[in-house]
Amino acid sequence: MDNSKFYTSTAWRKLRARKLANDPLCTHCQKKGIITLGSDIDHVLSIAKRPDLKLDYDNLQTLCKSCHSIKTSSENKRPTEVNKLNDWLKTLLK
Repeated sequence: MDNSKFYTSTAWRKLRARKLANDPLCTHCQKKGIITLGSDIDHVLSIAKRPDLKLDYDNLQTLCKSCHSIKTSSENKRPTEVNKLNDWLKTLLK
């Protein structure tokens, strides 16, 4: 899904700036006791899953580039790949 029009909209840019100003530190790093300046504003529930929350302030979190990349990568994995990996791990643990 191409959201380029959304991410260049005035509404998104204003909301993103407000979130970054209010919460400048990476949420995931903070949970690990690490203080890292955030650079990306991430949708907790992706736009693909919940398009109705794309401009909901409470559905946003500040992340550093590294954490955002990890989160996005894990969201983009196809369920079949994850299921195959889980099945393989189960056979190893038997």
